Amino acid sequence: AREELFRFSKNYQDLLKTQAARVVTEFCGSLQDAPVFKGSAFFPVLRYFLERETFELPSAQELATAEDDARLYKILIQPMQDCRLLQQFEKCDLDVLRSLCQEIAHSLVDLFLDVILSPVLPKRFTDWGSLLFSKEVRMVQNHLQSLMQAAASTVAASHKDQAGAVPVLSTQWERLSQAVTILQLEKPSDWSFYYQSTSVFSPQELQAIMQLRVDFSADVINSVVAAAAADK
Repeated sequence: AREELFRFSKNYQDLLKTQAARVVTEFCGSLQDAPVFKGSAFFPVLRYFLERETFELPSAQELATAEDDARLYKILIQPMQDCRLLQQFEKCDLDVLRSLCQEIAHSLVDLFLDVILSPVLPKRFTDWGSLLFSKEVRMVQNHLQSLMQAAASTVAASHKDQAGAVPVLSTQWERLSQAVTILQLEKPSDWSFYYQSTSVFSPQELQAIMQLRVDFSADVINSVVAAAAADK
């Protein structure tokens, strides 16, 4: 009986994940969508602005202008606020809400990484630019988590049987969080000393991200990547 219950539970979770992916694609868009300046699906809108964002900032003054909260809210958060699916979060039960947020977070990670690693519109980062990118990622992460928290609180107030802790989406964000860490390194060798043991990137992916920094020496990057490959 226990095995049968486990099988039914797994089938339910698999179905929920499949349906969540379908709904997110329908209302939020997909990585394959062409970038647009404005629209109801926010993935192509975010792509539009991120592809036009400059991370090769030469000074703290340039960073201060680029990281203006009002500017970042307009290009990153407002498109999410305008999404009908995110506006309806409080109508979902907790299992559905969790699956939707996990799928959205996973897609956002793929979107951010796809943009910065694009061979068509290559990005370059200074240390100032990495700070801007970090803030943009953090704003999107915090906004999705706060929407999830608010919706879960509403659901719990209406349905006492569904009260429970709201999961933090740290697992879904891990690849993007590590990319931010790589871009903010003082020097490439710091990765080997402090982070390599927990890396979620292949040596090739690590190299591609490190090469985005304009001030990182190719020889030092190659040395770090070779050490990472030896650890695999």
